[in-house]
Parts: sequence; C-alpha cells; structure tokens
Amino acid sequence: MGYSLVVFYAVLPLSTLVLSFFIGCGRAWDGCKRTMLFFFGAMSMLGPYVTFSLSNMASFQKFNLPELSAFLPGLLCAVAGMAVGAAVRAAKRKRAKR
Repeated sequence: MGYSLVVFYAVLPLSTLVLSFFIGCGRAWDGCKRTMLFFFGAMSMLGPYVTFSLSNMASFQKFNLPELSAFLPGLLCAVAGMAVGAAVRAAKRKRAKR
C-alpha cells in the first residue's frame, strides 16, 4: 500500500511535471501541446482507477465510473511544467538575440 501511495502521489505528479517541462521547452511538440495536457490529466485520473478501483469492482461485482475530479491535478501539474518550460525557452531565445 505504501508503494502505491508513493507512486500515485509523488512519482506520477513529479514525472508529469518533468515530462511537461521538456514538452514546453521543445519546439517539436508545438502542434500537440494542448492534447498532451489532456493526456496527462487522463493519466492521473485513470492510474488509480485502473489499479485500485478495478480491483475493488471485480471483488464486489459493482461497476463505478472514474472520478472526474482526479483529472484536475494531472492537468494542473502539466500546465505548470509546460509554463516553466515555455519560460525557459523564451529566456533562451531572448538571450540568443543579444
């Protein structure tokens, strides 16, 4: 249980932040940055749902939908990472013009 809590509440947000930072820094992702925000939000929503909730549903033969409120933390974490990445990219561009 401790492992899963660390993964879902520390590793997953940290990896989302780092990956979205690199997406924000690079120009290769310019066409699909908005799509990646929704991917990270869905990943943070479906991670616990596919593991814990699916196991619980199989045990009790009851179907539950994923909680949409779990979408927001992943989305916000990705927005923060992309914003910092875009700021770093803009600073590099500004420094290169000097």
